Amino acid sequence: MRLDISNNNISVLPEDMSLLANMKELWLSNNPIEVLPPSLSECSKLELIDMRMTKIARLPPSFCLLKKLYEVDWRDSPLQGFLEDENHIAFGDLKSVKEMCKYIFTRLNLRAELHEALAGAHFAADADKPNISERIAGVVEMAYACFTDVDEFQIFVRRVDKLLPHAIDEIHENSMGDARTAFYKLRDDTTRQRLAADVEIKLRGIYYDMVEPSVIEAMILSIYEHVASLEDVQFLVKYARQVMPEGPKTVTGLMVWNNILALQKELIDKRDGSVASLASAMGALYPEQEQHVLRAKAQDVAVFYQKERFATKKELDNLASLTAEVSKLFPPDFASVVPQEIIDKANAKFGKTTKKATTAATTRG
Repeated sequence: MRLDISNNNISVLPEDMSLLANMKELWLSNNPIEVLPPSLSECSKLELIDMRMTKIARLPPSFCLLKKLYEVDWRDSPLQGFLEDENHIAFGDLKSVKEMCKYIFTRLNLRAELHEALAGAHFAADADKPNISERIAGVVEMAYACFTDVDEFQIFVRRVDKLLPHAIDEIHENSMGDARTAFYKLRDDTTRQRLAADVEIKLRGIYYDMVEPSVIEAMILSIYEHVASLEDVQFLVKYARQVMPEGPKTVTGLMVWNNILALQKELIDKRDGSVASLASAMGALYPEQEQHVLRAKAQDVAVFYQKERFATKKELDNLASLTAEVSKLFPPDFASVVPQEIIDKANAKFGKTTKKATTAATTRG
């Protein structure tokens, strides 16, 4: 079914668009329409929307529910400026538009869930206080503004019972800052407990039938005295067999920590060596460039393979393959070197798929 109301003086669409259940195409161009009704998300068969030359400036968050939608034309509408200028979403990038809407949609649902929890059991004792509804709404908005990450906001909503006071009068302007601090501590404590169990499993696997459970527990306590950060405990879990000695009798927390530091340095050195090798290979191709310039460009390319805090075998293998094929993968002109294009060519040649590493992972390494 195709609905074409283009080139009319229509300014408002019906609120109940769900009645058009079989609609696959919606043509709205050249109309003074300002809003798409949320009920449009119930048109589950919708595949195409033409909203050119309308006055639509925003999309309903439920827009992300249109699973079959594959083409939307928003040119010459206020929405185009909103997407391009404020959200850096290029025309035609419907995937990013849906992700943006999903982010908003999820957060709004979590906000409603939080409001229900606070207005229900959490502040139940304050139900008769003056302006309680407005005060609860204010708390919800404070939380909504504080927790912008969807995953963190979800955890906060689920654990609000432990993170916010149960008396509305105890809520103040710094309450969300306090809640955030408590949230991270609760999250880290939970992670630490999980990692402790993982460490125990690893140690039992390494020293199977060599020691009693009580000895393993003592090992873990000693290790935790020296291995403090969650990232380093995660490193221990991943590389347990490399950092733990063969025999359990010599295990101390300090020894394990020193072994962790040594292995981390080794992996950093291997990463640096791989980047240096790539820069050297680039030097043969671009002899006119100074070494520090080549090294910086090599690092820009290498960062696409750096998925973790420290170098992995896969990362080093990828860089070795790339280095061996520099003359075939890099352009003749140094000014034309674009890291993403180099990686795309390498992926095509070696049959791999690689996404750019996250900033957190690359800066930590």
